[in-house]
Amino acid sequence: MDNLLAFLAGGSLIAFFLTEVIKKWVKSFIVPRFGDLGIHLTVLAISLILALGYYLWQNVIPQSIVAVAGSIFGGAVLIYNVLYKSIVKKALLGSLDKGE
Repeated sequence: MDNLLAFLAGGSLIAFFLTEVIKKWVKSFIVPRFGDLGIHLTVLAISLILALGYYLWQNVIPQSIVAVAGSIFGGAVLIYNVLYKSIVKKALLGSLDKGE
């Protein structure tokens, strides 16, 4: 029961934040055509996609592959952000981004 409650609460929060992220698209495309029902259907679609992703994550994809993929991803982000972007581009080449 605790897992179900955590999943429903977490999935609802993620669906809410994803809806907030695509709010501009929702307001410009869905609301004029479908109104409030369109917003509810959009949140339902996002929730179903999240539930399918969670199901695949738990039942189809082996956890050992997920751990290795996470390690590779973390290493790649570290190499890009720290070694390449910070050290090579900024310190050695002296090329800063315009916003910095």
